[in-house]
Amino acid sequence: MFEIDHWTVNGTEVSSLSNVLALSDIDTNNDVVAFVKLHTINVSFGVTGDNEYGSWYQISTANETVEYSLSTTNKVLKYGDVLNLAVNEAYAEGGAREGMYDFAYWKVNGVPVSTNMYLNLIAKVENLDIVAVFTPANLKVTADVLVYDCKAQSYAASSIAGEVFGLDATEYNYLSELALTAEANKNYKFIGWYKLSNEEYVELTTELEYEFVLQNETHLIAVFEKTAKLSLVNSDASAGVLTGANVYSVGEIVNISAQANKGFKFVAWLNNGSIISRLSDISFEMTDGDMTLVAEFDPVYN
Repeated sequence: MFEIDHWTVNGTEVSSLSNVLALSDIDTNNDVVAFVKLHTINVSFGVTGDNEYGSWYQISTANETVEYSLSTTNKVLKYGDVLNLAVNEAYAEGGAREGMYDFAYWKVNGVPVSTNMYLNLIAKVENLDIVAVFTPANLKVTADVLVYDCKAQSYAASSIAGEVFGLDATEYNYLSELALTAEANKNYKFIGWYKLSNEEYVELTTELEYEFVLQNETHLIAVFEKTAKLSLVNSDASAGVLTGANVYSVGEIVNISAQANKGFKFVAWLNNGSIISRLSDISFEMTDGDMTLVAEFDPVYN
């Protein structure tokens, strides 16, 4: 299509403002020429969804190929020009931004026209407002339960150590706010939320609840330790003071002490009636299972 560029009368340009030229002197012969040009179309580009992660797409017109973003938001075309657009594949279905936003559809002058990542248009008369619409991607969130062996310094999957609450689905929208809670079962204790990074377990928090904003696919690990209770008993309630009774992780090094009161002397530590040490201060590795040790004291006669 063409549009008036300017008018000349008897070789002199007289107007470029209208498709209609008014001449006041109708009695004079006039050589009137209308110069025309190809109609131009203004094209504006936009993105909805996310200005940073969904803004890139490829534009090509004729033999020209340019990468556009929101910082380059318009272009002037001529009637009949072919406009080829393509969503950058890195953003179409995840890719470089780990699926934060997915391409949904193209919208031209406010009307959805295609869900294909490629869009071909021929410039005609009307200006074009072209928008690439992105929607938040669905990202996977998973959580496992592991038991840490402090002696072997290793991790193992467990179905009995504890439970994780807060995951009502396996996928959530990008930027969803999530809160997961860990709960230890009997004979276990929670030690922290972790993630794997370069095959290493990285601690996120030791709090039971972990809150975060989802920005990529996430795999969390709730880590527990097996525990056992250590009880210390005096052979004579007035014989001395015992320290070290507590709940410990299995494999943890335990330190216990027996301090004799006046009129008594420490004899030995006993486990199930058998002597394990005659030293009042000892260290040992906590076994799997509750344990009760008896501190044996004898009276001292002057």
